Amino acid sequence: MAVAEPGRGEPIYRGEIADPPKKVEKLIVKLSEAYDGGPLLFCDEAGPCGYGLYRQPIASGHDCQVVAPAQILEESG
Repeated sequence: MAVAEPGRGEPIYRGEIADPPKKVEKLIVKLSEAYDGGPLLFCDEAGPCGYGLYRQPIASGHDCQVVAPAQILEESG
């Protein structure tokens, strides 16, 4: 997971999380509180597991975009 602050700075890597719904909801609440309760935009990598992860931010009043893996730029080291 990474967080991109407003502006053009690099996203901040925050580690990995498990994806059970309760853990994802806890993360959504934590991020929302950290940004004064404003609407957040989440991005989810498209995959074979369906739209469960996409639906959680939407149900919490935030936005979520599903991005094809081919459209995600990888950091070159």
